[in-house]
Amino acid sequence: MCPFCLESVEDEIHVLFVCPVYADISLKYLGTVVIDETTLEQQCVSLLASEDNGALNLAKFVFCAGQRRQSHTAGVMATGI
Repeated sequence: MCPFCLESVEDEIHVLFVCPVYADISLKYLGTVVIDETTLEQQCVSLLASEDNGALNLAKFVFCAGQRRQSHTAGVMATGI
């Protein structure tokens, strides 16, 4: 279960395209993605295969999402929520 949104399993698809905690970062680096469970994995493959800096943008997303996760985790630990 995603510890931040509590909506679904926290896997790579959820973090990249679904979780509202990372939505602004996802939009900034990955663009608009149609949320269709049958094509999300294919969208990941297309992103990596993109000639438009797809892998670089994915790396930027991962870096920023990691920072956000650390700050959320620190906030949860500090408040006990």
